[in-house]
Amino acid sequence: PEYTFTAGESQYDRVFAVFEEEQTFSFSAWVSGNGYLEVNGENIGPDYFVESLRQGEQVTVKAIPAEGFRFVGWFAYDGNQQEVPVTENPEYTFTAGESQYDRVFARLEEEQTFSFSAWVSGEAYLEVNGENVGPDYAVEILRQGEQVTVKAIPYEGFSFVGWFAYDENQQEVLVTENPEYTFTAGESQYNNVFARTEREQTFSFSAWVNENGYLEVNGENIGPDYAVRSLRQGEQVTVKAIPAEGFRFVGWFAYDGNQQEVPVTENPEYTFTAGESQYDR
Repeated sequence: PEYTFTAGESQYDRVFAVFEEEQTFSFSAWVSGNGYLEVNGENIGPDYFVESLRQGEQVTVKAIPAEGFRFVGWFAYDGNQQEVPVTENPEYTFTAGESQYDRVFARLEEEQTFSFSAWVSGEAYLEVNGENVGPDYAVEILRQGEQVTVKAIPYEGFSFVGWFAYDENQQEVLVTENPEYTFTAGESQYNNVFARTEREQTFSFSAWVNENGYLEVNGENIGPDYAVRSLRQGEQVTVKAIPAEGFRFVGWFAYDGNQQEVPVTENPEYTFTAGESQYDR
């Protein structure tokens, strides 16, 4: 803008300055759906317009969806009035003279929500986040990707079998054998599941001495006979035969299916394992 004339040296002694109107640009943005726009952190409502932007000046707008809605993307219209995506970032920056689109809109759509329910079929209760919520549980509005974990806790004398659901043909299907089941909204196949429990199988055991002597359990003299009920699978009981003075231990015996006497062991100590040992008497 500054011009220096040097007498006797500069080529031109008559010059003039030319001014031209600066090119300016306008920009507009709006939301399509429930929400609003922010500029510089300020809520400016559902639409925004600015004009007289100079080359290189920038404006950044951010689309904020209302509760229950989600941001899909910024869009514009091309020369054929066809909708084209601009960006999936909620913030869009327009640079005057450089950005391709000077009229853009943010699409907001209602979020898809999911429901989940679980209950127990049998003697048990459910836990959610370590809290006993009773025999059934339901939650309505879960957003995509949100998770709920339920755990089936059987009552005394019952065991967990599995989580089940019904398919589209109303056929029962096994979901998992893990007592904890995690439902992920929009991803898990079944949103309505139930936990099945069943009464635990229990076992009984009895032992006795047929001549002078007594039995020991845990080092305690319990007399000539011993019986226990309601042993769970894998529980063990160990009995030891102690002969009276003048008697000796011969062996442990049982009766087979034909009521024939069969030897079990020659060890005075006999361990019965519920559900595994062949003889319970």
